[in-house]
Amino acid sequence: MKDRNKTLGQMKAVWAYLALYFSVLFLLITFEDNFSIAEPLFILILIGVGFSLAAIALTRKALPFDLHSKAINTEITWLLISLACVLIYLIAGFEYVNSLFALNAADQTFLSETSTLLQKLFIFVAIPLLIYKLKLNLSPGALGFRFNQFGSTWKSHMPALFGMTAMLLVFQFFVGSGAEPFRSGQYSFYQLLIGLPIAMFWLCIEVGLVEEFFFRTILQTRLAIYLKSEISAIILVSLIFGLVHAPGLYLRGAGTITLAGANPSLLLAVGYSIVILSVTGFFLGIIWMRTRNLPLIVMIHAATDLLPNFSEIMEFLGLFQH
Repeated sequence: MKDRNKTLGQMKAVWAYLALYFSVLFLLITFEDNFSIAEPLFILILIGVGFSLAAIALTRKALPFDLHSKAINTEITWLLISLACVLIYLIAGFEYVNSLFALNAADQTFLSETSTLLQKLFIFVAIPLLIYKLKLNLSPGALGFRFNQFGSTWKSHMPALFGMTAMLLVFQFFVGSGAEPFRSGQYSFYQLLIGLPIAMFWLCIEVGLVEEFFFRTILQTRLAIYLKSEISAIILVSLIFGLVHAPGLYLRGAGTITLAGANPSLLLAVGYSIVILSVTGFFLGIIWMRTRNLPLIVMIHAATDLLPNFSEIMEFLGLFQH
């Protein structure tokens, strides 16, 4: 009976997400001119369903790391405080900090990008780590910072690392608009040999560590304990993951690489965050659920953004331009 109730609860979470997804999609089609239904449905089927099934298959023999998995008194309060810090930063803090140092993120200089990276590390990583250490008495190791552990457990995660990375790179190369310089051969072999490892390292910190530590290690792991459901936690955190991008899309736009465009309406920014970005969190949530391996999920997430962001990273680092 207990397992049956748990399954019913998980199915309710799935149906609730689908109801929200298609309601938002309907609003976007109805009220946003020139909004195409093709990309959201393509992303839902290929990434939401296809990549998630691949993640399940590639982690079927994975041995998860043993992280702290017991509820802690007052933890939900501190989780909400951490999330509030993130939202305040994304809505107003980012622009405020840049104004203090006369930086313009749109310039994409080494100084502005480094400043953004340091801000993200402080908000998404340092603050939660301090809260869990000082207020909840959990060490960084208990939260996933085990970068020096190797052995049979890591070996069981190799199919996920290589399989998902290969799938993501192939997908971006043939489908992603940001990979056009690669498809057209605008980079030499030497440039790729030097640039790809550097870009991968940057992204491992700037998006991999920053986002995966907060959304997977902190939110997903801890919410799964209180919700008593890994699936419900994956769905909820994927929604949060998508929605925290909405302030940035609305306030700063997304250029030409997404349907959100340079100056999206509030509806389009929020809607895009749900029907596109939240979907991309599912396979990452599944891999985290089945491995509890922070370095693994950091590298896979970085691979997701490698080709679309390669040109930008090379330019602000001053290495070369395509």
